[in-house]
Amino acid sequence: MRVPALLSALTFIVFFPLILGFGDGRYERATTLSQDVYLGRWLLLCGVMFAASALLYAVRARRRRGLEDAG
Repeated sequence: MRVPALLSALTFIVFFPLILGFGDGRYERATTLSQDVYLGRWLLLCGVMFAASALLYAVRARRRRGLEDAG
């Protein structure tokens, strides 16, 4: 849980003006891309990282339980 939380916080710190929509239009004028997608993409990224962490935890717990049953 610590790694996804740390990575989520780090990406939020780096991209928080775009995530929260605090841009003054310079980003859109410079890139011709909308900054409206950053919040959704950041939430998706966080969700994927936490889901991967949960899956890894479940695999490790199952493997540990299998070793305890065998020994």
